[in-house]
Amino acid sequence: MVFPLEWDISMRQTAALLGISEGWACQLRQRFIGRGGCCDEASPGPGGRSRENLSSESEAAFPAPFLERAEAGGILVVSEIKLALDKRLGIT
Repeated sequence: MVFPLEWDISMRQTAALLGISEGWACQLRQRFIGRGGCCDEASPGPGGRSRENLSSESEAAFPAPFLERAEAGGILVVSEIKLALDKRLGIT
């Protein structure tokens, strides 16, 4: 976010130039400064599965028995599913 420095324009003008709000332009500038003035492509961005409790495969397979019972005419009981998940994760 070098527009204000390179072209001697205000943050309001920078925001208008980029078509974003002045507050968002300030946030982007702070991120740019915080990263040392360059974008580090090697560092991961937000998101992903950093707080996963199960692998993707296990997560997909876990509800299968409950869904099979529901498809056979049973009822899905959320509290039952929650108890089974807590047991699987070791939560008491």
